[in-house]
Amino acid sequence: MSLPNVIAAYDDCEELFARASSSAKGARALIVDHGQAKLFQLRMNKYRHMLRQEAKRMYDITDPAWGKSEYDALKVSLRESAEGDGHWWVYVTPHALNIIEIETLDEEEIDGAA
Repeated sequence: MSLPNVIAAYDDCEELFARASSSAKGARALIVDHGQAKLFQLRMNKYRHMLRQEAKRMYDITDPAWGKSEYDALKVSLRESAEGDGHWWVYVTPHALNIIEIETLDEEEIDGAA
């Protein structure tokens, strides 16, 4: 089964992404079983891909928004329900890399590391 190529078919995905992006920790949706949860995860990623394609049509290649989605900073993952009822959660959460500091490397630092 192929996924729809029309953004309007992904209203449920838009809702979950919007709710997740408006929360510091993200959002989740409870799905009836693993197969349906996996399908929803695929739909979420397809929707985000379509937004990126739309941004390529809407913006010039020199624009920072070209080829990007406002939801690129979010990851979509699956977790089994703790109740053991066969249900699965689709989580949409920010990428948590916990970077403390970013530094540029000078040439002498790179040469000294070799």
